[in-house]
Amino acid sequence: MEVVDHGPHAWFLVKDNDALLLDARCGHGPAEYSVVIELDEAERQAHAAGSKACLDRLAQAIHESAPGVVGSTSPYRRRVVAPHRADQVQQAILAWVEAHR
Repeated sequence: MEVVDHGPHAWFLVKDNDALLLDARCGHGPAEYSVVIELDEAERQAHAAGSKACLDRLAQAIHESAPGVVGSTSPYRRRVVAPHRADQVQQAILAWVEAHR
């Protein structure tokens, strides 16, 4: 896994073989957390066309839908990757941050 793009303080895009995984930062009150989803084909195409704005909007939509809040009806909840895969994404991001200090 490797970080291939990022939106400062908002999201990281991680490539895992052929998959693109978006780690979106969410914060609601005192709680901050990360939500990792795999980009669908339309999202992949928008990013491939050079649109970081599409990832900015997607990360904002994820944040606003509050998928980590109990009782949330966020449409992104069903797209959240398995915990072990999210952990791997976090490790790739930590390594990237360390390398870019």
